[in-house]
Amino acid sequence: MAAIQNNTNNYYCSKNNTAGRRFLVSFAYYLKNGNITDSVSQMYQFLQIFDDILISCSESIINASIPNLFTESGNNFFGEQLIQNILYNIGFQITDILDLVFYDTETKEPFWYKVAYIFGDFVVRFFFRDENPI
Repeated sequence: MAAIQNNTNNYYCSKNNTAGRRFLVSFAYYLKNGNITDSVSQMYQFLQIFDDILISCSESIINASIPNLFTESGNNFFGEQLIQNILYNIGFQITDILDLVFYDTETKEPFWYKVAYIFGDFVVRFFFRDENPI
């Protein structure tokens, strides 16, 4: 979500994803230790916020991508500007691909979390465009 401009949906997307990840990690821990009741409770808590995760994250992506589809001059984004945008972000996208191919098993992050994070960053890079590059 760091690639998308700041707004309320981004905040709630990040907040809900962090909470959801905690519930899933707790679910896996309790399940691994044979504590079925607590593991089901953690999964239930995750499912309660799953709808909020989908809504806030999808609205964040839509709000970030729709304004960038058309420029002020009326030229649509799917031509030359899309190519420029991909070229601008290609280094980030190549890094994402390399991070997946050469996944470090020593990392403390769960594999599914790392894959989802990298995939999300890769997809958002198609729509993100820095209007004021440094």
